Amino acid sequence: MYKTFETLLKKRGITPYKIWKETGVTQTVLSNWKHGKSVPNAANLYKIASYLGVYVDDLICEEDFQLSSVMLEESMDEYDVCKNHALYDLIKDARNADPRDIKIIHHLLLDLKERDQKNH
Repeated sequence: MYKTFETLLKKRGITPYKIWKETGVTQTVLSNWKHGKSVPNAANLYKIASYLGVYVDDLICEEDFQLSSVMLEESMDEYDVCKNHALYDLIKDARNADPRDIKIIHHLLLDLKERDQKNH
């Protein structure tokens, strides 16, 4: 997955340092990602993808489906879906869904959060 990130950086002539300065995603997060120690959380992946002008899916290779469940959990926390019981039940049931579907749900939650913030 980091190789995809590196490829996007090279194509755009951007350094990890610039990503850090422009997005606030720390050098530690980027270094840990590069060395396979950890993967940026959903919020950081979203910041990186937005900065690079791509979707989060573009940063995540097809073989990295195990990340989908983590992304879903973080999306649920970020949007506080527990307040909407129907939405919470739907997302809870989605944990066994195809990882590509989970990524779509993740993007929808991020969009809902963004719209909600714009309206307040």
